Amino acid sequence: MLLTKVEQLGNWNPQLLRELKGRLKFQNIVLTVIVSLASQCLLLLNFWSWLPSHESKTSPYCTVEVRALDNGIVSLPKCVSNGLGQIDINWPLWWSNVFQSLSLLVPLILIIGGAGLLIINLVLEERRGTLNFIRLSPQPSQNILLGKLLGVPVLLYLGIALFVPLHLFSALYGLVSFLDVLDIYVL
Repeated sequence: MLLTKVEQLGNWNPQLLRELKGRLKFQNIVLTVIVSLASQCLLLLNFWSWLPSHESKTSPYCTVEVRALDNGIVSLPKCVSNGLGQIDINWPLWWSNVFQSLSLLVPLILIIGGAGLLIINLVLEERRGTLNFIRLSPQPSQNILLGKLLGVPVLLYLGIALFVPLHLFSALYGLVSFLDVLDIYVL
């Protein structure tokens, strides 16, 4: 069954099949997964470092103490502690900022990384002398271009796909509306 699907893909776009065979090796996939998960951990650790601690009680994620003074209500930059001595943290704001960062970071990685990979691939094809071979192929140029566009950055697509659970999780806990999330994925 899998072999027939691969044959169908090869019949539909042979260039895509060649690109996938050349890139989807076990060690490349493992490395992509490790880099993607490590990047997510680093992003979360960066945001974690902005959380308030008992030593430094100022943070953009504090629930701030508010006092009514004679001249009006003033917000003091001091974090509020709950009854257990723990600092109250505005978790929806924290998760919303994680969501926003991922919403900006992922398209940037796709555009810059994808373009870079395609440029590098074309340079390597030219150096090896296989670019003329591809040009003289009986396949339509649209199929070759589509095969390159989908096949060359396939590992980048895999790495970005691994960001999707964190993105959806942060949207859920950041109280981001479903339509906003849908807008980002449609874009």
